Amino acid sequence: FWLTYTADGDWKGNPGRDSVHLEALLGLIRHCIDSCPEVDPRRVYLTGCSNGGFMTMDLLFRAPELFAAAAPCCEAFLDDGITDEMLQRIRDIPLWLVWAENDRIVPPERHALPTWRRLSALGAPELRRTVLKRVTDPTGLYCTPEGAPYEYNGHFSWVPFLDGVCRDAAGEDLWHWLAVQR
Repeated sequence: FWLTYTADGDWKGNPGRDSVHLEALLGLIRHCIDSCPEVDPRRVYLTGCSNGGFMTMDLLFRAPELFAAAAPCCEAFLDDGITDEMLQRIRDIPLWLVWAENDRIVPPERHALPTWRRLSALGAPELRRTVLKRVTDPTGLYCTPEGAPYEYNGHFSWVPFLDGVCRDAAGEDLWHWLAVQR
């Protein structure tokens, strides 16, 4: 659990404290950047879903200079734990947030939505989002008995995220956008 914030394993309701895994993960990322010549240090991207979305934000807040862009999905970093100073540090990092309106596990009203609003108010120049009304099966393989697409739990916004169907209001594709960030 990336959300773990004490040595005792506390993770529920993380009040915005760094993960106990943060330093080790930052060390690994820095090691890869420094020791792997095939890694372009201008093109290191962050993504993660739910718990991984928490870590995406935690890494971004702690070391924004390492990352070209980030795309957290149903990110679990409580907005109450995000200071104005933290947002100022990431204001200029390209960021694309993805969430479903009906996510009851990581309610967007307490996580991604207020963060989006606060960054918007700061004039973040490269801030995007995909807001899903609900998450349904895009393949046609899974349907209700009536033939409608199966509806997943709203927290499963990683299904369209990883399927590559997330677009912003202008129709730009998330993965294409991410790949061109420097």
